Amino acid sequence: MTAGGRARLLAGRPVLHDRCVAAVEQSGRPVVQVVDSLRTGGTERMAVDLSNLLADRGWQVHLVATREGGPLLDDVGPGVVLHQLARRSRWDLDGLRRFRRLLADLQPVAVHTHGWSSLQFASAALVGRRRVPPIVHHDHGAARYRRRPRLFKLVAWPFVRAHLAVSRSLLDPPLVTRRPAFAEVVVNGIPLDRIAPKVEWDRSDPARLVCVGNLRQQKDPLGTIRAIEILRDRGHQVTLDVIGATPEPELEAACREAAARLGPDVIRFLGRQPDVGQRLRDYDLGVIGSRTESGPIALIEYLAAGLPFVATAVGEVVAELPPDLARWTVPPSDPVGLADRIGEALALGEAERMALSERAREVAGGLSMDRVGDVVEGVYERLAAADRRAR
Repeated sequence: MTAGGRARLLAGRPVLHDRCVAAVEQSGRPVVQVVDSLRTGGTERMAVDLSNLLADRGWQVHLVATREGGPLLDDVGPGVVLHQLARRSRWDLDGLRRFRRLLADLQPVAVHTHGWSSLQFASAALVGRRRVPPIVHHDHGAARYRRRPRLFKLVAWPFVRAHLAVSRSLLDPPLVTRRPAFAEVVVNGIPLDRIAPKVEWDRSDPARLVCVGNLRQQKDPLGTIRAIEILRDRGHQVTLDVIGATPEPELEAACREAAARLGPDVIRFLGRQPDVGQRLRDYDLGVIGSRTESGPIALIEYLAAGLPFVATAVGEVVAELPPDLARWTVPPSDPVGLADRIGEALALGEAERMALSERAREVAGGLSMDRVGDVVEGVYERLAAADRRAR
């Protein structure tokens, strides 16, 4: 990270990165994006990608990481003003004071929270303010609202004016708020230019499979490892690279133990990789074996790379697939079914793989970050119009 990049971290008062001061001074409408950290994850990736896109479209974007930085810090574009509050607890008073001061200085069009913890923090900072900016809450796949404890519902009630969800199930029901709120599904998207397309079609021997996603229970990595074991028992020569963070030590240990039984280098755990979009084209097949998902963003990355895939039928991205691609999905929690479908995909000839790749990239065009930006900007404009009418 450059010294200039580090200078964007908040230390006391907000600090502007020197490359974006001019852009901020010229821009008219500020918006604040709030996320817990800049670790590698779907919520954090969406907050960074959306911030970069909105800045490119002329918004004055302030991205606030309330807890800490992380690997995605280097992906924050030069047009985004980055603040790091380093709060140490849920109701860190120093962090709340600094956030309130930032809002008072900016008077933003909206405070856009990513995840429930960020919503709690932002709502607490707004308590007692005379002029309150509307909160746009972006729900990235936590439990449905009805399953949330009373505290979450109380936090959301006063200030949320728009509830955006990456999956329809997260709007069942929408948030209950003091004033009428917009509710919309915003299917995940990615900057398509981040992904290098696949151009070679000779299948590797052994076949190289990849699974992109943090090692969490909801991703069911043990089920995916079991599917690889079934394939090898059937005589398929396959390997699997698992790319993603390992935040659950007990699960990681269980996965490594299960992988070790298959022999050395059959399954490799590569951890976080900053260049996933450039790596995918080198594989023969992308795999997702999750039990539950809101996206998944990894599937969009496979599609954008033109990488043939097999995925469990969970998440809003899967629901968006046309029938000819949806045939490569299987029910969750079924390692045998997952192995069966992977075997079918590996049996495709070169011409079939090329046709599948072209179709996947065509579908990926409808899952771009630009589409997400269009929806979000529309929500901001509606909130601004409502505010003007209320004055």
